[in-house]
Amino acid sequence: MSEEVLFGRQPIVNDRLELVGYELLFRDPENFRHAVVPDQARATATVITHAFSQFSIVAALGHCLGYINV
Repeated sequence: MSEEVLFGRQPIVNDRLELVGYELLFRDPENFRHAVVPDQARATATVITHAFSQFSIVAALGHCLGYINV
C-alpha cells in the first residue's frame, strides 16, 4: 500500500519580484485545498521526510532555496 504524498510550495521573491526560493508547506491528501494542521510538529516532520525521501530535492525545489517553517 503506498501513501499519497503532497506538499505545497509557496514562492518567495525578493524586492525585485525575482524568485529566490520556496517555502515547503504541509498538505493533507484528504483535505489538500485547506491547510488543516492539528499537530504542527508532525506536519513539519512530514514535509521534511517527504521532501527528502519521496522526491529529489531538485524535483521539489529546482535550483531554488527551500525553506521549512519549524
